[in-house]
Amino acid sequence: MAAFITILLLLVFLTSQIKAVGLLGASWLGIELNQSAFLMVAVIIIYTMLGGLAAVAWTDTVMVCGMALAAVIIMVQIFTSVDLGNWEASLNAIDPELLNPTTGAHYGDSIGTVFLVLPYAFLFAAVLPYMAIRFLAMKPDVKLHKVGLYVAILGALLSLIPIVGLYVRMHMPDLADPDMAMPIYLEQFMHPAIQGVITLFIIFAMKSTANSLLHTVASATSHDLRLSLFGPVSSERMALRINRAAVVLLGIVALLMMLYAPPFMLSWLGILGSGTLLASMIGPVFISTFWQGTAWGALTAMLVGFFTSGYMMLFADVGWLIGPLTGCAVSSACYVGVSLIMRPMEFSQRHS
Repeated sequence: MAAFITILLLLVFLTSQIKAVGLLGASWLGIELNQSAFLMVAVIIIYTMLGGLAAVAWTDTVMVCGMALAAVIIMVQIFTSVDLGNWEASLNAIDPELLNPTTGAHYGDSIGTVFLVLPYAFLFAAVLPYMAIRFLAMKPDVKLHKVGLYVAILGALLSLIPIVGLYVRMHMPDLADPDMAMPIYLEQFMHPAIQGVITLFIIFAMKSTANSLLHTVASATSHDLRLSLFGPVSSERMALRINRAAVVLLGIVALLMMLYAPPFMLSWLGILGSGTLLASMIGPVFISTFWQGTAWGALTAMLVGFFTSGYMMLFADVGWLIGPLTGCAVSSACYVGVSLIMRPMEFSQRHS
């Protein structure tokens, strides 16, 4: 069940990443979106299939160094090219909600719901399997307190990037697709050489996430699901071949999902996949590190979290984060409650 849920939801998330990298690649190379997506997926499949965890580690390293440098360059360009007073007046004239929002949209109706990003981000890093893939790529002697310090500094720097959206909105108030803000900014407000370098690092970032997602989905398919249904294979060489075949097959499936999916907003689709997976796995992955439940508790928690978060994201107008976090709360309660109910029954069966 865990493997099925992981495969389904991370393929949804991977679809959004393929579209994102396809959009950027299309504007960078001057080709159609579908051609760009096909090219990017082919590259991702090749180095994921051949590189494994080493590919995850190195793409993450190159990505974060380049993105940090790009963030500095972008902020210098923006704040040296605009008067803050005029910028504020222009944005207020376009829409007063941009700088002084009265709601927390897209996170929820209340303005305070934006702070739900904090627990969501914590659980995102602690629970999701494709984040664990990145942790597994670290060397055994890495000092985690140093990692935390670096992450805090880099995270604060990279969190400045959304300012680009406000800058582009000032210059192009009628921009129809918010997902195009960054490609348009780089094309119109950066020197071509700097534009090319920054776009390359952003593509690295998107490919890094896609690489981790594809690695996790392939592992869930070729190892977890295969092992639970058919048992172990005869040799490690055969297991590696099965894993590489899964990388190719699932990469193609994700590309087809992107090509034939209806229009969607990238951030929403990413949270639909990752947030629903978070709600499904919080019990058996996170709570079980502090309090060990039963198999029935884990199974119930996965199903309840999956349907609760999925329903609220798709059919309830409650914002992007309330659905997954509500799913987390309900799933956690089910994990503990069902485990407490079933534990005496399992104990009596073992000793009867």
